[in-house]
Amino acid sequence: MTTKSRLEAMRAAGLGPWAPESIAEDLRRFEEFERTGEGVPLDEVKAWVESWGTPNELPPSKPRKIV
Repeated sequence: MTTKSRLEAMRAAGLGPWAPESIAEDLRRFEEFERTGEGVPLDEVKAWVESWGTPNELPPSKPRKIV
């Protein structure tokens, strides 16, 4: 089974990122962002993820007002 077909099967079954609880959590977080305007800029998230497993692993950035 290819990755694409596995993802299609998950979507059809409402599993993984398409599970109702995942969608509800995404909505909750988006509403919180709209309410507070706080978040972490994408470039900081990318740098943090890219540092995983390296000798200079970065700590996660703290959310702050970005809009």
